[in-house]
Amino acid sequence: MKKAPKPVLSYIIIGLCVLLYAAAYFTPGLNSLEAAILFGAFYKPMILCGEYWRVLTVGLTHGSLIHLFMNCYSLLVLGRFLEFRAGKLKYAFILMISVIGGSLFQLVGKDNTVCVGLSGGLYGLMAAMIYVLWKDGAMKSPTMQIYIRRVLITNLFINFLPNVAWKAHLGGFIAGLAVSVLLLSGEKEKELKQHTVIASVLLIAALAFFIPKNAEIRESETYFLSDAHVLMVEKEIGLSAHADSVAKKLDALYNVDISVYDMINGG
Repeated sequence: MKKAPKPVLSYIIIGLCVLLYAAAYFTPGLNSLEAAILFGAFYKPMILCGEYWRVLTVGLTHGSLIHLFMNCYSLLVLGRFLEFRAGKLKYAFILMISVIGGSLFQLVGKDNTVCVGLSGGLYGLMAAMIYVLWKDGAMKSPTMQIYIRRVLITNLFINFLPNVAWKAHLGGFIAGLAVSVLLLSGEKEKELKQHTVIASVLLIAALAFFIPKNAEIRESETYFLSDAHVLMVEKEIGLSAHADSVAKKLDALYNVDISVYDMINGG
């Protein structure tokens, strides 16, 4: 009996998540959120200061062991299906765009929050799985309909829990669904694919309009000490030029009397 191939790409992503969590956990002098910021969490001020990679690296950072375990387990479940149904490259692309889409939706908001986790990407993979099941006709099964309905309702309620980045979940789901339609559709779904292209262009235009409009940090949501702690660790590990550059940009962004640059340089 032939063994099912292993979801190698999913294993690699899980390995990266575990390594980054361990590195953040054992970084001295920082609390858990500051350590997550250091290793690539979504943090609006630093994204606005040019660290655009955070819209993707957020997916590799986690806030607790439980958070890490749940996301890795979900990735394994969804990845085991999609990595072989869509192929490794398309699977990786769907996951990547879903994470970025979730981050962009989060960036539209005015609030300044630290976001961690692969949830935006997982919601995108969930959307991709639902689309594939619908495309293959599996959704005609009453049992499958009940299963998908339960999955959607459960994940909908999750978004009402405290400290859940629901905008990132929504953005990830929409991005994952759109990319899945564009990548996995056949000739029968040609019209759906055309509509998806139009909707995607309109959505990207809306994001391009609203993100710059909210490209500011309210004074009540500035975290100078955390910024300084993270940047001082960067200086200690040899990233002084980058840390100083970000600090100056943060000072210009905040535009208040307190200077992050002076804080990390003893001024």
